[in-house]
Amino acid sequence: MRINLERVVIGSAMLLAAPVLLPIVKTTVSAAGNIGARAAAATWTGLCTTARIAKEEAEDIVAEAQFERLRKRVDREIYE
Repeated sequence: MRINLERVVIGSAMLLAAPVLLPIVKTTVSAAGNIGARAAAATWTGLCTTARIAKEEAEDIVAEAQFERLRKRVDREIYE
């Protein structure tokens, strides 16, 4: 019987506090959601920038390797 009485008291207190607490919780969750969305957007932008730079670096490495192979081939053809 005591457990039921505790549940009734706690439930009644929650019902009385809900109209006061819900607007506060809503504002807090909304603000946290906005901050989270901004952080996610900034992270995505950073990832895109990093991926673009990595792609450009890889393309530069490939271009340099191709140039070196071409240079060596031309040098061999000249000296043969």
